[in-house]
Amino acid sequence: MWNTVWRVSFGVLIVSATAHAAPPAWCGGDFKNGFEVKDLEKFDGESPINQLRMAVEAQCTTDLRGDASAIPKVVGPWAKRAGMTDQDWADAVPYLANRYSTSTIWARKDDGLSSTWSPIDQWLELSNGPNYNTKQAIDPIYLADSLGDKLTQLGRAGFIKQCLLAKMPSMYATCQGDIDALDRSKAIEELRNDKSFDATTRMTVRLSLLELWNELDGYPKLQKAAQAKDPAYAKMWDIAATARAGWAKSVDPSLVELLHSMEDAYQLNSHKASDGCDAKTWAAFHNVVAAMPAKTFGDLSAGDGPFSEPIDQATELIVNTPNGYLASMAYYQCENIIEEHLDYLVRTLGSSLSAWPGYRGPRNAALTAIASAGLKLDERGAEIDFPKLARRVSPMTSGGGGGRGIIAKLATKGDMTTITFATERSKERQCAKGHSTNHIRAFDTAGDPVYTYICEKYTTVTIDEPPSDPITVPKRYAADLKKGMFVNIGETAVLMAYPKAGAPVPAVVAGVAVK
Repeated sequence: MWNTVWRVSFGVLIVSATAHAAPPAWCGGDFKNGFEVKDLEKFDGESPINQLRMAVEAQCTTDLRGDASAIPKVVGPWAKRAGMTDQDWADAVPYLANRYSTSTIWARKDDGLSSTWSPIDQWLELSNGPNYNTKQAIDPIYLADSLGDKLTQLGRAGFIKQCLLAKMPSMYATCQGDIDALDRSKAIEELRNDKSFDATTRMTVRLSLLELWNELDGYPKLQKAAQAKDPAYAKMWDIAATARAGWAKSVDPSLVELLHSMEDAYQLNSHKASDGCDAKTWAAFHNVVAAMPAKTFGDLSAGDGPFSEPIDQATELIVNTPNGYLASMAYYQCENIIEEHLDYLVRTLGSSLSAWPGYRGPRNAALTAIASAGLKLDERGAEIDFPKLARRVSPMTSGGGGGRGIIAKLATKGDMTTITFATERSKERQCAKGHSTNHIRAFDTAGDPVYTYICEKYTTVTIDEPPSDPITVPKRYAADLKKGMFVNIGETAVLMAYPKAGAPVPAVVAGVAVK
Protein backbone atom coordinates (compact mmCIF):
# COMPACT_ATOMS: atom_id res chain seq x y z
CA MET A 1 0.00 0.00 0.00
CA TRP A 2 1.22 3.47 -0.87
CA ASN A 3 1.03 6.45 1.46
CA THR A 4 0.58 9.52 -0.73
CA VAL A 5 -0.03 13.25 -0.88
CA TRP A 6 -2.12 14.61 -3.80
CA ARG A 7 -2.30 18.14 -5.13
CA VAL A 8 -3.88 19.52 -8.31
CA SER A 9 -2.68 22.54 -10.26
CA PHE A 10 -4.41 23.72 -13.44
CA GLY A 11 -5.93 20.34 -14.11
CA VAL A 12 -2.67 18.35 -13.79
CA LEU A 13 -2.52 15.76 -11.04
CA ILE A 14 0.89 15.61 -9.29
CA VAL A 15 1.73 12.62 -7.13
CA SER A 16 4.47 12.27 -4.54
CA ALA A 17 5.11 9.61 -1.94
CA THR A 18 5.50 10.43 1.73
CA ALA A 19 5.36 8.63 4.98
CA HIS A 20 2.02 10.07 6.01
CA ALA A 21 -1.21 10.40 4.06
CA ALA A 22 -2.35 14.02 3.72
CA PRO A 23 -5.27 14.66 1.35
CA PRO A 24 -5.30 18.13 -0.28
CA ALA A 25 -7.12 20.89 1.56
CA TRP A 26 -10.01 20.99 -0.87
CA CYS A 27 -11.03 17.47 0.21
CA GLY A 28 -12.35 19.03 3.40
CA GLY A 29 -11.31 16.05 5.50
CA ASP A 30 -10.38 12.39 5.17
CA PHE A 31 -12.28 10.02 2.90
CA LYS A 32 -12.27 6.83 5.00
CA ASN A 33 -13.53 4.47 2.31
CA GLY A 34 -10.79 2.63 0.48
CA PHE A 35 -10.16 3.14 -3.24
CA GLU A 36 -8.97 0.44 -5.63
CA VAL A 37 -6.64 1.97 -8.23
CA LYS A 38 -7.45 -0.88 -10.63
CA ASP A 39 -11.00 0.49 -10.86
CA LEU A 40 -9.57 3.32 -12.97
CA GLU A 41 -9.29 0.83 -15.84
CA LYS A 42 -12.98 1.45 -16.54
CA PHE A 43 -12.74 5.23 -15.97
CA ASP A 44 -13.16 6.28 -19.62
CA GLY A 45 -16.36 4.28 -19.98
CA GLU A 46 -18.05 5.87 -16.99
CA SER A 47 -20.47 8.81 -16.99
CA PRO A 48 -19.04 12.25 -16.10
CA ILE A 49 -20.65 11.96 -12.63
CA ASN A 50 -18.94 8.64 -11.91
CA GLN A 51 -15.68 9.92 -13.36
CA LEU A 52 -15.81 12.83 -10.93
CA ARG A 53 -16.57 10.53 -8.02
CA MET A 54 -13.65 8.24 -8.88
CA ALA A 55 -11.27 11.18 -9.36
CA VAL A 56 -12.17 12.70 -5.98
CA GLU A 57 -11.99 9.41 -4.10
CA ALA A 58 -8.62 8.57 -5.64
CA GLN A 59 -7.18 11.87 -4.46
CA CYS A 60 -8.87 12.17 -1.08
CA THR A 61 -8.90 8.66 0.34
CA THR A 62 -6.56 7.71 3.15
CA ASP A 63 -6.86 4.06 2.17
CA LEU A 64 -5.48 3.84 -1.37
CA ARG A 65 -5.08 0.32 -2.74
CA GLY A 66 -2.82 -0.14 -5.71
CA ASP A 67 -0.14 1.67 -7.70
CA ALA A 68 -0.62 5.44 -7.27
CA SER A 69 1.33 6.20 -10.44
CA ALA A 70 -1.74 5.19 -12.50
CA ILE A 71 -3.88 7.96 -11.05
CA PRO A 72 -2.35 11.04 -12.77
CA LYS A 73 -2.26 9.19 -16.08
CA VAL A 74 -6.03 8.65 -15.92
CA VAL A 75 -7.36 11.57 -13.91
CA GLY A 76 -4.95 14.20 -15.25
CA PRO A 77 -6.30 14.33 -18.85
CA TRP A 78 -9.89 14.28 -17.57
CA ALA A 79 -9.18 17.12 -15.14
CA LYS A 80 -7.59 19.17 -17.92
CA ARG A 81 -10.59 18.59 -20.21
CA ALA A 82 -12.93 19.61 -17.40
CA GLY A 83 -10.79 22.66 -16.63
CA MET A 84 -10.36 21.66 -12.99
CA THR A 85 -8.29 23.78 -10.59
CA ASP A 86 -8.09 23.53 -6.82
CA GLN A 87 -11.01 25.96 -6.69
CA ASP A 88 -13.09 23.65 -8.88
CA TRP A 89 -12.17 20.50 -6.99
CA ALA A 90 -13.53 22.23 -3.89
CA ASP A 91 -16.93 22.40 -5.67
CA ALA A 92 -16.81 18.66 -6.30
CA VAL A 93 -16.92 17.63 -2.65
CA PRO A 94 -20.27 19.26 -1.72
CA TYR A 95 -21.67 18.15 -5.05
CA LEU A 96 -20.87 14.51 -4.25
CA ALA A 97 -22.07 14.93 -0.68
CA ASN A 98 -25.44 16.06 -2.04
CA ARG A 99 -25.69 12.74 -3.89
CA TYR A 100 -25.41 14.46 -7.25
CA SER A 101 -28.49 16.57 -6.46
CA THR A 102 -29.61 18.86 -9.28
CA SER A 103 -32.58 20.34 -7.43
CA THR A 104 -30.96 23.74 -6.98
CA ILE A 105 -30.31 24.13 -10.67
CA TRP A 106 -33.99 24.64 -11.42
CA ALA A 107 -34.23 27.89 -9.49
CA ARG A 108 -32.54 30.91 -11.03
CA LYS A 109 -31.57 33.44 -8.40
CA ASP A 110 -31.91 36.46 -10.66
CA ASP A 111 -35.36 36.94 -12.16
CA GLY A 112 -34.58 40.39 -13.58
CA LEU A 113 -33.72 41.59 -17.06
CA SER A 114 -32.01 39.10 -19.34
CA SER A 115 -29.27 41.68 -19.91
CA THR A 116 -28.29 41.28 -16.22
CA TRP A 117 -28.13 37.49 -16.22
CA SER A 118 -24.93 35.86 -15.06
CA PRO A 119 -23.21 33.25 -17.26
CA ILE A 120 -24.90 30.42 -15.34
CA ASP A 121 -28.26 32.20 -15.69
CA GLN A 122 -27.72 32.22 -19.45
CA TRP A 123 -26.74 28.55 -19.48
CA LEU A 124 -29.88 27.59 -17.58
CA GLU A 125 -32.19 29.60 -19.82
CA LEU A 126 -30.59 28.58 -23.12
CA SER A 127 -29.79 24.93 -22.44
CA ASN A 128 -33.15 23.96 -20.96
CA GLY A 129 -35.46 25.35 -23.65
CA PRO A 130 -38.66 27.43 -23.47
CA ASN A 131 -40.42 25.30 -20.86
CA TYR A 132 -37.73 25.93 -18.24
CA ASN A 133 -38.87 29.41 -17.25
CA THR A 134 -42.55 30.12 -17.82
CA LYS A 135 -42.02 33.86 -17.52
CA GLN A 136 -39.58 33.83 -20.42
CA ALA A 137 -41.46 31.15 -22.40
CA ILE A 138 -39.27 31.76 -25.39
CA ASP A 139 -37.19 29.46 -27.56
CA PRO A 140 -33.37 29.45 -27.35
CA ILE A 141 -32.99 30.79 -30.92
CA TYR A 142 -34.86 33.99 -30.11
CA LEU A 143 -33.32 34.29 -26.65
CA ALA A 144 -29.74 33.94 -27.93
CA ASP A 145 -30.40 36.64 -30.52
CA SER A 146 -32.05 38.94 -27.99
CA LEU A 147 -28.97 38.78 -25.74
CA GLY A 148 -26.90 40.25 -28.55
CA ASP A 149 -23.34 41.11 -27.52
CA LYS A 150 -24.19 40.21 -23.90
CA LEU A 151 -24.24 36.52 -24.81
CA THR A 152 -21.52 34.80 -22.76
CA GLN A 153 -19.52 31.80 -23.87
CA LEU A 154 -21.32 29.71 -21.26
CA GLY A 155 -24.63 30.96 -22.64
CA ARG A 156 -23.44 30.11 -26.16
CA ALA A 157 -22.61 26.60 -24.97
CA GLY A 158 -26.16 26.25 -23.62
CA PHE A 159 -27.58 27.34 -26.95
CA ILE A 160 -25.40 24.82 -28.80
CA LYS A 161 -26.67 22.09 -26.48
CA GLN A 162 -30.23 22.81 -27.65
CA CYS A 163 -29.05 22.90 -31.27
CA LEU A 164 -27.62 19.42 -31.05
CA LEU A 165 -30.66 18.10 -29.19
CA ALA A 166 -32.86 19.18 -32.12
CA LYS A 167 -31.18 16.62 -34.42
CA MET A 168 -32.15 18.62 -37.51
CA PRO A 169 -29.86 19.74 -40.34
CA SER A 170 -31.73 23.07 -40.40
CA MET A 171 -30.70 23.65 -36.77
CA TYR A 172 -27.15 22.39 -37.25
CA ALA A 173 -26.65 24.89 -40.06
CA THR A 174 -28.29 27.70 -38.09
CA CYS A 175 -25.98 27.05 -35.11
CA GLN A 176 -22.76 26.53 -37.05
CA GLY A 177 -21.62 30.09 -36.39
CA ASP A 178 -21.93 29.52 -32.64
CA ILE A 179 -20.14 26.19 -32.81
CA ASP A 180 -17.26 27.89 -34.63
CA ALA A 181 -17.18 30.80 -32.15
CA LEU A 182 -17.38 28.74 -28.94
CA ASP A 183 -14.40 29.19 -26.60
CA ARG A 184 -14.46 26.23 -24.23
CA SER A 185 -11.80 27.64 -21.93
CA LYS A 186 -13.65 30.94 -21.62
CA ALA A 187 -16.92 29.12 -20.87
CA ILE A 188 -15.26 27.20 -18.02
CA GLU A 189 -13.66 30.38 -16.70
CA GLU A 190 -17.06 32.10 -16.66
CA LEU A 191 -18.52 29.11 -14.82
CA ARG A 192 -15.75 29.17 -12.21
CA ASN A 193 -16.11 32.89 -11.55
CA ASP A 194 -19.93 32.94 -11.30
CA LYS A 195 -20.61 33.04 -7.57
CA SER A 196 -24.32 33.73 -7.91
CA PHE A 197 -24.98 29.97 -7.65
CA ASP A 198 -23.73 27.34 -5.21
CA ALA A 199 -21.05 24.73 -5.69
CA THR A 200 -23.54 21.99 -6.49
CA THR A 201 -24.99 24.00 -9.37
CA ARG A 202 -21.57 24.95 -10.72
CA MET A 203 -20.45 21.32 -10.72
CA THR A 204 -23.71 20.17 -12.29
CA VAL A 205 -23.16 22.63 -15.14
CA ARG A 206 -19.52 21.56 -15.46
CA LEU A 207 -20.48 17.92 -15.91
CA SER A 208 -23.09 18.95 -18.49
CA LEU A 209 -20.35 20.82 -20.32
CA LEU A 210 -18.25 17.67 -20.40
CA GLU A 211 -21.14 15.85 -22.04
CA LEU A 212 -21.44 18.71 -24.53
CA TRP A 213 -17.71 18.57 -25.31
CA ASN A 214 -18.12 14.87 -26.11
CA GLU A 215 -21.00 15.67 -28.46
CA LEU A 216 -19.07 18.48 -30.14
CA ASP A 217 -16.08 16.19 -30.69
CA GLY A 218 -18.40 13.97 -32.72
CA TYR A 219 -20.17 16.85 -34.46
CA PRO A 220 -17.94 17.05 -37.60
CA LYS A 221 -18.90 13.47 -38.44
CA LEU A 222 -22.57 14.29 -37.79
CA GLN A 223 -22.36 17.38 -40.00
CA LYS A 224 -20.68 15.47 -42.82
CA ALA A 225 -23.34 12.74 -42.70
CA ALA A 226 -26.18 15.28 -42.80
CA GLN A 227 -24.67 17.14 -45.76
CA ALA A 228 -24.13 13.89 -47.64
CA LYS A 229 -27.68 12.67 -47.10
CA ASP A 230 -29.33 15.11 -49.51
CA PRO A 231 -28.16 18.05 -51.69
CA ALA A 232 -30.79 20.25 -50.04
CA TYR A 233 -29.21 19.65 -46.65
CA ALA A 234 -25.75 20.42 -48.02
CA LYS A 235 -26.91 23.85 -49.20
CA MET A 236 -28.20 24.88 -45.78
CA TRP A 237 -24.78 25.69 -44.34
CA ASP A 238 -23.91 28.24 -47.03
CA ILE A 239 -27.40 29.77 -46.85
CA ALA A 240 -27.17 30.12 -43.08
CA ALA A 241 -23.64 31.53 -43.12
CA THR A 242 -24.61 34.21 -45.66
CA ALA A 243 -27.71 35.19 -43.69
CA ARG A 244 -25.87 35.37 -40.39
CA ALA A 245 -23.13 37.51 -41.87
CA GLY A 246 -25.61 39.89 -43.52
CA TRP A 247 -28.09 40.39 -40.69
CA ALA A 248 -26.44 43.41 -39.06
CA LYS A 249 -26.29 45.26 -42.38
CA SER A 250 -29.95 44.53 -43.15
CA VAL A 251 -31.55 46.01 -40.03
CA ASP A 252 -32.09 49.49 -38.62
CA PRO A 253 -30.26 49.54 -35.23
CA SER A 254 -32.91 51.85 -33.79
CA LEU A 255 -35.55 49.16 -34.41
CA VAL A 256 -33.38 46.55 -32.72
CA GLU A 257 -33.14 48.84 -29.70
CA LEU A 258 -36.88 49.59 -29.77
CA LEU A 259 -37.74 45.89 -29.68
CA HIS A 260 -35.19 45.33 -26.93
CA SER A 261 -36.89 48.02 -24.85
CA MET A 262 -40.23 46.24 -25.29
CA GLU A 263 -38.68 42.94 -24.21
CA ASP A 264 -37.34 44.68 -21.12
CA ALA A 265 -40.75 46.20 -20.43
CA TYR A 266 -42.32 42.75 -20.57
CA GLN A 267 -39.77 41.27 -18.17
CA LEU A 268 -40.08 44.19 -15.77
CA ASN A 269 -43.89 44.23 -15.96
CA SER A 270 -43.56 47.96 -15.37
CA HIS A 271 -45.87 50.85 -16.27
CA LYS A 272 -42.88 53.18 -16.45
CA ALA A 273 -40.96 50.90 -18.84
CA SER A 274 -43.91 50.74 -21.27
CA ASP A 275 -44.99 54.39 -20.95
CA GLY A 276 -45.40 55.97 -24.39
CA CYS A 277 -44.66 52.74 -26.26
CA ASP A 278 -47.97 52.84 -28.15
CA ALA A 279 -47.05 55.97 -30.12
CA LYS A 280 -43.40 54.96 -30.59
CA THR A 281 -44.02 51.42 -31.81
CA TRP A 282 -46.91 52.43 -34.07
CA ALA A 283 -44.74 55.13 -35.66
CA ALA A 284 -42.00 52.57 -36.29
CA PHE A 285 -44.46 50.06 -37.79
CA HIS A 286 -46.11 52.81 -39.88
CA ASN A 287 -42.80 54.03 -41.29
CA VAL A 288 -41.62 50.56 -42.26
CA VAL A 289 -44.86 49.60 -44.03
CA ALA A 290 -45.11 53.01 -45.74
CA ALA A 291 -41.67 52.44 -47.26
CA MET A 292 -42.75 49.16 -48.89
CA PRO A 293 -43.89 49.49 -52.54
CA ALA A 294 -47.63 49.01 -53.00
CA LYS A 295 -46.99 46.40 -55.71
CA THR A 296 -45.49 44.18 -52.99
CA PHE A 297 -49.06 43.58 -51.86
CA GLY A 298 -50.63 43.19 -55.30
CA ASP A 299 -53.07 40.37 -56.09
CA LEU A 300 -53.46 39.15 -52.51
CA SER A 301 -56.78 37.48 -53.20
CA ALA A 302 -58.11 35.00 -50.69
CA GLY A 303 -57.07 31.43 -51.40
CA ASP A 304 -57.56 28.04 -49.80
CA GLY A 305 -56.16 26.99 -46.45
CA PRO A 306 -55.02 28.79 -43.29
CA PHE A 307 -53.57 32.29 -43.34
CA SER A 308 -54.98 32.86 -46.81
CA GLU A 309 -56.87 36.12 -46.39
CA PRO A 310 -55.26 39.19 -48.01
CA ILE A 311 -54.39 40.74 -44.62
CA ASP A 312 -52.77 37.46 -43.50
CA GLN A 313 -50.62 37.41 -46.61
CA ALA A 314 -49.84 41.12 -46.26
CA THR A 315 -48.61 40.82 -42.67
CA GLU A 316 -46.51 37.80 -43.67
CA LEU A 317 -44.85 39.93 -46.34
CA ILE A 318 -44.18 42.64 -43.76
CA VAL A 319 -42.64 40.36 -41.14
CA ASN A 320 -40.54 38.63 -43.79
CA THR A 321 -38.44 41.78 -44.12
CA PRO A 322 -35.80 42.46 -41.43
CA ASN A 323 -37.11 45.89 -40.39
CA GLY A 324 -40.73 44.85 -40.86
CA TYR A 325 -40.22 41.98 -38.45
CA LEU A 326 -38.56 44.13 -35.80
CA ALA A 327 -41.18 46.89 -36.02
CA SER A 328 -44.09 44.43 -36.04
CA MET A 329 -42.74 42.54 -33.03
CA ALA A 330 -42.15 45.78 -31.12
CA TYR A 331 -45.69 47.01 -31.89
CA TYR A 332 -47.22 43.69 -30.89
CA GLN A 333 -45.20 43.49 -27.67
CA CYS A 334 -46.24 47.01 -26.66
CA GLU A 335 -49.93 46.40 -27.35
CA ASN A 336 -49.76 43.08 -25.54
CA ILE A 337 -48.43 44.88 -22.45
CA ILE A 338 -50.77 47.88 -22.35
CA GLU A 339 -54.02 46.57 -23.86
CA GLU A 340 -56.34 44.10 -22.19
CA HIS A 341 -57.92 43.16 -25.55
CA LEU A 342 -55.78 43.21 -28.68
CA ASP A 343 -57.44 44.53 -31.83
CA TYR A 344 -57.88 42.52 -35.01
CA LEU A 345 -54.77 43.87 -36.74
CA VAL A 346 -52.49 43.24 -33.77
CA ARG A 347 -53.85 39.70 -33.44
CA THR A 348 -53.23 39.13 -37.14
CA LEU A 349 -49.65 40.29 -36.67
CA GLY A 350 -49.44 37.83 -33.80
CA SER A 351 -50.37 34.97 -36.11
CA SER A 352 -47.69 35.98 -38.60
CA LEU A 353 -45.07 36.38 -35.86
CA SER A 354 -45.93 33.37 -33.72
CA ALA A 355 -44.20 30.63 -35.68
CA TRP A 356 -41.94 32.52 -38.12
CA PRO A 357 -38.20 32.74 -37.24
CA GLY A 358 -37.94 36.29 -38.53
CA TYR A 359 -35.00 38.60 -37.96
CA ARG A 360 -34.49 39.15 -34.22
CA GLY A 361 -30.81 38.44 -34.82
CA PRO A 362 -28.39 36.45 -37.01
CA ARG A 363 -29.62 33.03 -35.88
CA ASN A 364 -33.25 33.67 -36.70
CA ALA A 365 -32.19 35.30 -39.96
CA ALA A 366 -30.30 32.12 -40.85
CA LEU A 367 -33.28 29.88 -40.10
CA THR A 368 -35.57 32.21 -42.06
CA ALA A 369 -33.22 32.08 -45.04
CA ILE A 370 -33.21 28.29 -44.98
CA ALA A 371 -37.01 28.14 -44.73
CA SER A 372 -37.42 30.66 -47.55
CA ALA A 373 -34.91 29.11 -49.95
CA GLY A 374 -37.38 26.76 -51.64
CA LEU A 375 -35.23 23.71 -50.85
CA LYS A 376 -36.73 20.37 -51.76
CA LEU A 377 -35.59 16.94 -50.62
CA ASP A 378 -34.92 14.31 -53.24
CA GLU A 379 -37.15 11.74 -51.55
CA ARG A 380 -40.72 12.10 -52.79
CA GLY A 381 -43.11 13.29 -50.13
CA ALA A 382 -40.35 14.06 -47.62
CA GLU A 383 -40.30 17.47 -45.95
CA ILE A 384 -37.49 19.35 -44.25
CA ASP A 385 -37.83 19.49 -40.47
CA PHE A 386 -37.75 22.84 -38.71
CA PRO A 387 -37.75 23.50 -34.95
CA LYS A 388 -40.97 24.43 -33.19
CA LEU A 389 -40.70 28.02 -32.02
CA ALA A 390 -41.98 29.55 -28.80
CA ARG A 391 -42.50 33.30 -29.01
CA ARG A 392 -44.23 35.77 -26.70
CA VAL A 393 -46.99 36.25 -29.25
CA SER A 394 -50.31 34.53 -29.71
CA PRO A 395 -51.95 33.47 -32.97
CA MET A 396 -55.24 34.96 -34.12
CA THR A 397 -58.24 34.19 -31.97
CA SER A 398 -61.80 34.30 -33.21
CA GLY A 399 -63.60 37.61 -33.28
CA GLY A 400 -66.54 39.32 -34.85
CA GLY A 401 -67.58 42.60 -36.36
CA GLY A 402 -66.14 44.77 -39.06
CA GLY A 403 -67.24 45.12 -42.62
CA ARG A 404 -66.25 46.07 -46.15
CA GLY A 405 -67.42 48.28 -48.93
CA ILE A 406 -66.93 51.58 -50.69
CA ILE A 407 -66.28 54.56 -48.41
CA ALA A 408 -69.00 57.22 -48.68
CA LYS A 409 -68.00 59.41 -45.74
CA LEU A 410 -65.25 59.82 -43.12
CA ALA A 411 -65.95 61.73 -39.90
CA THR A 412 -63.22 62.17 -37.26
CA LYS A 413 -63.91 63.16 -33.69
CA GLY A 414 -61.08 63.08 -31.19
CA ASP A 415 -59.07 59.88 -31.59
CA MET A 416 -61.77 58.00 -33.52
CA THR A 417 -63.00 58.06 -37.13
CA THR A 418 -66.42 56.84 -38.26
CA ILE A 419 -66.60 55.25 -41.71
CA THR A 420 -69.92 55.30 -43.58
CA PHE A 421 -70.32 53.00 -46.59
CA ALA A 422 -71.93 53.70 -49.94
CA THR A 423 -75.25 52.01 -50.67
CA GLU A 424 -74.22 50.39 -53.97
CA ARG A 425 -72.98 46.83 -54.09
CA SER A 426 -69.20 46.39 -54.49
CA LYS A 427 -67.02 44.21 -56.65
CA GLU A 428 -64.04 42.23 -55.46
CA ARG A 429 -61.14 40.55 -57.27
CA GLN A 430 -60.75 36.87 -56.45
CA CYS A 431 -58.51 34.02 -57.56
CA ALA A 432 -60.25 31.56 -59.88
CA LYS A 433 -57.34 29.17 -60.45
CA GLY A 434 -53.89 28.69 -58.94
CA HIS A 435 -51.32 26.29 -57.53
CA SER A 436 -49.14 25.84 -54.46
CA THR A 437 -45.32 25.95 -54.62
CA ASN A 438 -42.51 24.51 -52.49
CA HIS A 439 -41.60 27.97 -51.14
CA ILE A 440 -42.45 28.32 -47.45
CA ARG A 441 -44.03 31.69 -46.65
CA ALA A 442 -45.08 30.97 -43.05
CA PHE A 443 -45.52 28.30 -40.41
CA ASP A 444 -48.98 27.61 -38.99
CA THR A 445 -49.78 27.43 -35.28
CA ALA A 446 -48.71 23.77 -35.19
CA GLY A 447 -45.34 24.66 -36.72
CA ASP A 448 -46.14 23.10 -40.09
CA PRO A 449 -45.08 24.95 -43.24
CA VAL A 450 -47.53 27.07 -45.23
CA TYR A 451 -46.48 27.25 -48.87
CA THR A 452 -46.75 30.16 -51.28
CA TYR A 453 -49.83 29.98 -53.48
CA ILE A 454 -49.61 31.44 -56.98
CA CYS A 455 -52.81 32.55 -58.69
CA GLU A 456 -52.91 31.86 -62.42
CA LYS A 457 -56.30 33.40 -63.18
CA TYR A 458 -58.36 36.12 -61.50
CA THR A 459 -62.02 37.00 -61.70
CA THR A 460 -64.10 39.92 -60.46
CA VAL A 461 -67.23 39.08 -58.51
CA THR A 462 -70.03 41.17 -57.07
CA ILE A 463 -70.25 41.07 -53.27
CA ASP A 464 -73.65 39.55 -52.62
CA GLU A 465 -74.38 41.36 -49.38
CA PRO A 466 -75.76 44.75 -48.38
CA PRO A 467 -73.39 47.56 -47.39
CA SER A 468 -72.04 47.38 -43.85
CA ASP A 469 -73.32 49.62 -41.10
CA PRO A 470 -71.07 52.58 -40.18
CA ILE A 471 -67.95 51.51 -38.26
CA THR A 472 -65.86 53.61 -35.87
CA VAL A 473 -62.11 52.89 -35.86
CA PRO A 474 -59.05 54.48 -34.22
CA LYS A 475 -57.99 57.58 -36.14
CA ARG A 476 -54.49 56.19 -36.70
CA TYR A 477 -55.91 53.38 -38.84
CA ALA A 478 -58.11 55.73 -40.90
CA ALA A 479 -55.59 58.54 -41.45
CA ASP A 480 -54.86 57.50 -45.04
CA LEU A 481 -58.39 56.53 -46.12
CA LYS A 482 -60.26 58.52 -48.77
CA LYS A 483 -63.80 58.66 -50.05
CA GLY A 484 -64.38 56.16 -52.88
CA MET A 485 -61.86 53.60 -51.65
CA PHE A 486 -62.93 50.00 -51.14
CA VAL A 487 -62.00 49.10 -47.58
CA ASN A 488 -61.94 45.90 -45.55
CA ILE A 489 -62.25 46.33 -41.78
CA GLY A 490 -61.72 43.68 -39.10
CA GLU A 491 -63.63 44.64 -35.97
CA THR A 492 -62.20 48.17 -35.50
CA ALA A 493 -58.97 47.83 -37.51
CA VAL A 494 -58.50 48.93 -41.12
CA LEU A 495 -56.92 45.92 -42.79
CA MET A 496 -56.76 46.68 -46.52
CA ALA A 497 -58.07 49.51 -48.68
CA TYR A 498 -57.98 49.73 -52.49
CA PRO A 499 -58.25 52.82 -54.73
CA LYS A 500 -61.51 51.36 -56.01
CA ALA A 501 -63.47 48.13 -55.85
CA GLY A 502 -61.73 45.32 -57.78
CA ALA A 503 -58.32 47.03 -57.94
CA PRO A 504 -55.41 44.54 -57.79
CA VAL A 505 -52.99 46.75 -55.81
CA PRO A 506 -53.96 48.25 -52.43
CA ALA A 507 -53.56 51.86 -51.38
CA VAL A 508 -53.61 51.10 -47.64
CA VAL A 509 -52.19 48.04 -45.89
CA ALA A 510 -52.64 47.46 -42.15
CA GLY A 511 -53.84 51.00 -41.70
CA VAL A 512 -50.82 52.48 -43.54
CA ALA A 513 -50.74 54.15 -46.98
CA VAL A 514 -48.43 52.46 -49.49
CA LYS A 515 -47.29 53.81 -52.86
